[in-house]
Amino acid sequence: MLLKHFVDLNGHLWVAFDGKVFPSNQINAFVIRDLYTKSDFSNARPRTDFDDFLESIAKNYDFEDQLSEFEAKADPVVLHILARARSGQSPQLARVEREAWGQFAFALARRTPEAQQRVSAKTNRDDVFYQTVKESADRENFPLPSKEQLMADVRIQTLRDLVIANTDATFAAGDHPHLRNETTKFLSETGLCVGIIKLSDKEFIIGSHGLAIVEPEFDRDPAAGSWIPIAPDVAIKVTPFPDKEFFVALDAANDGERTIAAINAASAKSRMIAGRSQRLIRSMMPKTER
Repeated sequence: MLLKHFVDLNGHLWVAFDGKVFPSNQINAFVIRDLYTKSDFSNARPRTDFDDFLESIAKNYDFEDQLSEFEAKADPVVLHILARARSGQSPQLARVEREAWGQFAFALARRTPEAQQRVSAKTNRDDVFYQTVKESADRENFPLPSKEQLMADVRIQTLRDLVIANTDATFAAGDHPHLRNETTKFLSETGLCVGIIKLSDKEFIIGSHGLAIVEPEFDRDPAAGSWIPIAPDVAIKVTPFPDKEFFVALDAANDGERTIAAINAASAKSRMIAGRSQRLIRSMMPKTER
C-alpha cells in the first residue's frame, strides 16, 4: 500500500537485499508468503502419521484479511495527506481518518518480522513454547519430558515453528484483549507531524522494518522519533500530542537535509530497502556491499 508511492513513472522501484540491488515493483518487493496465515489445529488429526497430521492442519487467513482491512481504510487517508502536504497544508484529518491512520501505523509497528524481533529479542522462544505446552500438559495430567528432550525431536521443532508463527501473526493483527487495549491507548495518546521534502536533490527511501526510528543526537532533536516514509517526498512522524497535527517543510532553513539523512539512515537498518533511485539505494548499503 505504501510501496506504490515509491515507484517511478514506469512502475519500477529499486530494492536492496542480501547485498544485491535489483529492479522490482510494488507487488513483489518485501513479500514474505503466508506471513500472517494462522495454522488452525482445531480439526487436525494428531494420532495419525506426522506428515498426515501436518497436512490436516488448516490455514486460516483471518489475520491477513484484518490487516488488509487496516490498509484499505488507511489508503485514502494517505492519499489525502500527500495531496495536502504537496499543497503546503497540514492534513486536517477527521477523527475517523485519524483513527484509520493511527490503527495502520500501530499495526505497522508490530506486523513486520523485524519489528517483532525487536520486541522478542531477549525472549527464548523454546522457553515460551515449552511453557505453553507444559500448561496444557498439566491440565491434561500428561507427563511431559524435559525441555531438552522434547526439543530434540525434529517433529516438535516443526510444531514449535507453527505455534510461534501463530503467536507472531496474532501479535501483528493485535488480536488479543491486551493488544487491543494497547491500540486504543496509542490512538488516544498520539498525534502526527507531516514532513515534506523541499530540497530538489533529496528523497526518502522505505525499509521493510516499517518504521524509521531515529535516535536523538542532542536534547530536543527535531529529527528524533518514529517516522513512516509514505512517499519519496513525504514522511509522517508519530508525536506524543493527542489529536494534534503538525506540518514541517524539510528545507535548508530548518536543517532539513540532516533530518532526511537521519530518516533514511534509520530506514536503511531494515533487512530490505527500496526507492526510486538506484544511486540512492546503492549509497544506503553498507560500503562492503556496494
